[in-house]
Amino acid sequence: MDSFDTSWFNLEKYSGLEKLDLVGWRNQIIHRQCLEEALHYDQVDDGAFWGHIVAKIKSSPVIEESLAGIKLEDEAGSLGGLEKPEISSGYPFNTVSVKSTSVSAMLFNQSINKDIVNEGISNEEMNMPYDVFLSNRDHLVDKANVTIDIFATDEQIKQDFNHWLKFHRKKWNLENKKLAFSQENFTKWIKWRLIPYLDLKLISIYENKELSLVDIAGLLYSHEYSVDIVERVRRTTKVQAERLINGQTDLAMQAQLLSKGR
Repeated sequence: MDSFDTSWFNLEKYSGLEKLDLVGWRNQIIHRQCLEEALHYDQVDDGAFWGHIVAKIKSSPVIEESLAGIKLEDEAGSLGGLEKPEISSGYPFNTVSVKSTSVSAMLFNQSINKDIVNEGISNEEMNMPYDVFLSNRDHLVDKANVTIDIFATDEQIKQDFNHWLKFHRKKWNLENKKLAFSQENFTKWIKWRLIPYLDLKLISIYENKELSLVDIAGLLYSHEYSVDIVERVRRTTKVQAERLINGQTDLAMQAQLLSKGR
């Protein structure tokens, strides 16, 4: 394996992180989280898409554009031959006017990942909420798809959504954790160089190049001489960075934004 060319890497490029709010930080996390997932499942062959993401990180790592705004070249085709979908009522967060969209509804209404379809879906899974199904299949989840009865009154929809949100958070263990991110969290993430660490690690994997913890430590903390910077990366930066893109941070951020009506 060849050594990794890090000439593109410059910590000064990350200065914009200091100005980000919760929405901006979530956008940074989602980009790295999705790249990590694609690498994990060996789904980076469509170079035009992931090549664009990698090039963007190298040039301007504080990304402003939404990942959803970049169109995949090989989107799955629409699926025909499916019967009218049924929405699951077997989950406590479902209500009369607000219900989690089932797998069958998602298959019926839009194109989805062909790999998911090819894995085979049982009858029980067809009625399962789509995000719960993905999580059970070890896919990272960053959205909860919901069906709204538009003929219900505004008051009923708002009341039912509050119920849905409470129990859906409980399903993802977000209610008990009560995660709420503030500027204090963002300041720590900047201090420990979490996003720069992820960029170095993920891009080295994407390019199939060798990059050791010693190399990473030298790039992240080159001006610090009073501490063991390799041990800092091993015990702090690496652990916290991996936690940042494990899916739970994004879900907690999403819940926090929803609670603020955003």
